[in-house]
Amino acid sequence: MLNSTESAENITVYIALILFAVIALVLVIILLFFVSRKKIVSEKLEAQEMKLKHKSDLVRYNIETQENERHRIAEDLHDDVGSQLNLISLGLHRINKIDSTLDKEETEAILLITEGVIDRVRSLSHELLPPILEKFGLVAALEEVEFNYNKTNSIELVFKTNIENEEPIFDVTDRLYLYRICQELIQNSLKHGKAKLIRISLLNQDGDVHLSMTDDGVGFNVDELRKGKGMGLMNIENRVEMLGGTMAVASTLHEGSTFDIYLPKKANREKDN
Repeated sequence: MLNSTESAENITVYIALILFAVIALVLVIILLFFVSRKKIVSEKLEAQEMKLKHKSDLVRYNIETQENERHRIAEDLHDDVGSQLNLISLGLHRINKIDSTLDKEETEAILLITEGVIDRVRSLSHELLPPILEKFGLVAALEEVEFNYNKTNSIELVFKTNIENEEPIFDVTDRLYLYRICQELIQNSLKHGKAKLIRISLLNQDGDVHLSMTDDGVGFNVDELRKGKGMGLMNIENRVEMLGGTMAVASTLHEGSTFDIYLPKKANREKDN
């Protein structure tokens, strides 16, 4: 009877040990599963972050390459092509004065064409790299854009700002990117929107920046625009992203469109970059 009791107790102990081992094994498997899952999720997040960083670096590289190329072309146009055209113009003026046998009308026509090309080269050079932006800042550059468009009498462009001192708000890159964004928005309004009135505001809101552009153009479907966005909109979005900002787009067919771009304080933009 004793042996049978001991035997039953031993069996109970064995069963308890087996159950304990099974439970411990299950717990270890569960723990390993969660550790493995956490590691996989962590690796996926890391890979995603690397992908986003690579995308961000690629966008930055593309934009910087564009700006470097624009800078080079602008300098070539101004220093090389512009200088050569000026020499041609001076030579034609000199020939026109010295040789009276030449057809005056013909030489004057050539002079007019040459001077027209000089003006166009100068204009292209300034569009690619506006000297006023580098010398006097973003507000002065946008005021020049306003003046140049309004003197054509084909479009009314209104620019408003409350910014008097740019230094605490923008650095050199901020100014250039915001200027390019304005250029692109204006071109889109004229080319695609057929706008006759464009309003641009650049506001300092306690260090944050709000750039807004509205037009009276034909408008568009915002969802369709995002699906089939072209290089112009992509360039704008990329530059906004590089500035650490956000952009909201609103438009109604036949009622114009509005682009609102918000940038955080300069210190926050520098910290993010």
